Amino acid sequence: MSKQRYTVLALFATIMIDALGWGIAFPVLAPVILNNTTGALSPDTSLAMRNFLYELSLAIYCLFMFLMSPILGSLSDKYGRKKILIVSMLGNFLGYLVSGLAIYSHDLTGILIGRSIAGATAGSLPIAQAAMMDLSDDSQKASRLGLVILANVSGFAIGPVIGGFFMDPSIFGSHISYQLPFLISCGMALIGALLLIFCFKETFQGNKKLKINPMTSFVNLYLAFTTKETLTYCSVLLCFLFGWGMFFSAMPVLLSERLGWQGSDIGFFITYIAVIFAIMITVVMPHITKRYPLPKIVFIGLVTLFICNIAFSTIHNSIEPWFIILLTIAVPFTYVGIVTLLSMQVDSQKQGQIMGVTGSIFAFTWGIGPIIGGLLLKFGLTEPYFLIGIFFLLAAAIFRKKKEAAKTA
Repeated sequence: MSKQRYTVLALFATIMIDALGWGIAFPVLAPVILNNTTGALSPDTSLAMRNFLYELSLAIYCLFMFLMSPILGSLSDKYGRKKILIVSMLGNFLGYLVSGLAIYSHDLTGILIGRSIAGATAGSLPIAQAAMMDLSDDSQKASRLGLVILANVSGFAIGPVIGGFFMDPSIFGSHISYQLPFLISCGMALIGALLLIFCFKETFQGNKKLKINPMTSFVNLYLAFTTKETLTYCSVLLCFLFGWGMFFSAMPVLLSERLGWQGSDIGFFITYIAVIFAIMITVVMPHITKRYPLPKIVFIGLVTLFICNIAFSTIHNSIEPWFIILLTIAVPFTYVGIVTLLSMQVDSQKQGQIMGVTGSIFAFTWGIGPIIGGLLLKFGLTEPYFLIGIFFLLAAAIFRKKKEAAKTA
């Protein structure tokens, strides 16, 4: 196996481990905070306050990821990808360890601190994307980014399954260990760090002259959304991820209320989608990206997502197979296409910076979007999908305008 393949393998494993640790938290924090099973909250804590604290425990991860992703990306431009990826994995290790010990000691503050540390160092996805860009020429970027998304989706799908397994009273009875999933995440993060140390060959040596300060995150975001070359693609990515994040978070509610699915049914459905994602990314995507231009793929993907959103919001009896196929083609193709086009707008010295911005956009949309969707669900099941449709259409309109401007230039 060539050194480059070892590097790609280490990146794949790192991203998967990072996403797995994120996914594990969902089924664990629900009983710990919502049901107060470990006594981390006062017995007289109201339901409204428990709901708020649960949302906070999820959102605080995204908040710190939003703030720190551009800084980590810029640090990787300055010091190289390998060092910062290792720091990210060790930060994940520390964050999950703090959360696990806090659950054991019934300390809510410690849980939130651990979530903050894990979120602040959750930079493996954008930095790994930058490393993949370093390794690839323009013709390889889309397929290599597809591997990044495959690793992320796989980890996110497997994480809740692992977390749910250890929370199953039919298996563990009254001996459920709520801290154990977080300690498993610790071990996985440590394995990820070791893989990076021994298998990852540096893809970018860094530029020591690059200046970084506490305002770097906001400066990088400002530049990305005001620079002509990157503005359109960042705006499209923002709208797309807002729509997809809200769609994904609202999906379990609709499946539960209209189809009567249980939590296990929904979990298996998400895993099923992840498997088809994997097939599309590894088998179909390389052929499609070679035959068709990326702008065309992105635009068709956004329109397809709008159609899927409308179709899904009208489901009452069953889910049609064509819907699953369209969804699992449109999401990865759209994301990979947008990020690849965005990467092509900057030189090799700024890949970490721009990929860090994509990490912040992802964290912001997936942190705020589900909260907005949750508020709209109070008014019914159709309202969130109306707003989701607007986001997809807005992304398509912005992208279409960019294509037309490019033709006339």
